[in-house]
Amino acid sequence: MGMRTLHWLAVAALALSALPASASVPSVQLRLVMATTPPYGLPKDATNSSDQTAANGTRTIRYRDANGNDVTIRIDSKGKAKETVKQPNGRETSRDFDVTFNSDGSRTETSTEGSERVERSFYRDGTRKEVTRTTEQPAPGDSTTVNRTARTKKYDENGKLVEETETEETTGLVEGWENITKRKRVKGTKYAGGVKVEETDEQMQLETFENGVPTMSGQRTTTPFKDGKAQTPTTEVWDDKTRSWVPSQPPPAKGGADDTGTALENPYVYLSPGLIHIPLDSEDGVGFQWGLGGGVLLQPTAKLVLAVGGSFEHSVLNPPDLPGGFDIDSSQYRLQAEAMPGTLLLEDRLFVHGTIALGYVGWFTSFDGPTGSSSNSQHGVVLSLGGGAMLDVWRNLSVGLELGVDLQRVWFEGTGLGASNLDMKAVGRWRF
Repeated sequence: MGMRTLHWLAVAALALSALPASASVPSVQLRLVMATTPPYGLPKDATNSSDQTAANGTRTIRYRDANGNDVTIRIDSKGKAKETVKQPNGRETSRDFDVTFNSDGSRTETSTEGSERVERSFYRDGTRKEVTRTTEQPAPGDSTTVNRTARTKKYDENGKLVEETETEETTGLVEGWENITKRKRVKGTKYAGGVKVEETDEQMQLETFENGVPTMSGQRTTTPFKDGKAQTPTTEVWDDKTRSWVPSQPPPAKGGADDTGTALENPYVYLSPGLIHIPLDSEDGVGFQWGLGGGVLLQPTAKLVLAVGGSFEHSVLNPPDLPGGFDIDSSQYRLQAEAMPGTLLLEDRLFVHGTIALGYVGWFTSFDGPTGSSSNSQHGVVLSLGGGAMLDVWRNLSVGLELGVDLQRVWFEGTGLGASNLDMKAVGRWRF
């Protein structure tokens, strides 16, 4: 009782003592009302429920769940509980656990299932949480290291999963017992209406030195989901000075752009083993060609890429046969500066580009016949136009196809001649 209640009881006693002995006094009864049994918190869809407490303090709760199972829970006076579930087909299952009724109206159940410790919490608003922890186990061959894992699931009032996390924790003594290292990784997933909306991956490392202040480092990646598809992730790092997560600002990868939009260089080389070379304005047949090149990739924006460099090509021509036993060998050599503007697709794995190149062309021909041999050369300029695509297939290796046209102007003994070719070639590129 409070002090105010005791005060008024004392006043009432004095007043009664002042009455005459013959006075009629109405009877007064004082009763202590015991606290009611805390509600167990049955599922919202439970039916045919009952809750009874026997004289020995054993409490029995019965109900039928949404699947038609008959559930019986018996709790003794020490909080030891046994749940029996009888299915419609007559099969029974049971489990033992400890139950605690908390001051906030929630209920906590704990049990050991194999090597796992399971804790289930049920709240007044109908939500619940389930935490499963593994028994601490030393790492193989290391008695000073302890591994812990925990899986947590949270459900809304309708029983739908809203969040789940998986925690892996390692604590060990290293460097002759002078340094305690603790590593922790937490993977989390959030749901809305049963649909995934976010994933997180958090990795932390805590180092406690015997003669120093604990230091902590870590990284956290958050990936939002929309319509079931992962969106662009964000990365944060742990700032040990402010003891908080801050946006990550790692150095941009080669070929990317920094926050000022300045293009960065990414060197590359490529080899074109070649496919076919088709003259467009002569009687020559289909020939073969190969080439190589290199340069740098410039990426002013996230999707715009510009490759700038140079190339060398060798085209082996296929002149027509001449009567009289003549044999002709002819080749073209092109040395050009080239640019390939393009864009990145398929999560930056596919580079689709155009090609423009300008440079030198040399055309060398030799004649062998019954009366002897001769040769000549023609020199000029070439403008190449085309395009293609390259797909990343392994690490920094890309393969692709290119199609282009060579527009050439060569001079022989003061006379200018035009010649054009259609080229189709395979390309393998390596980025540094």
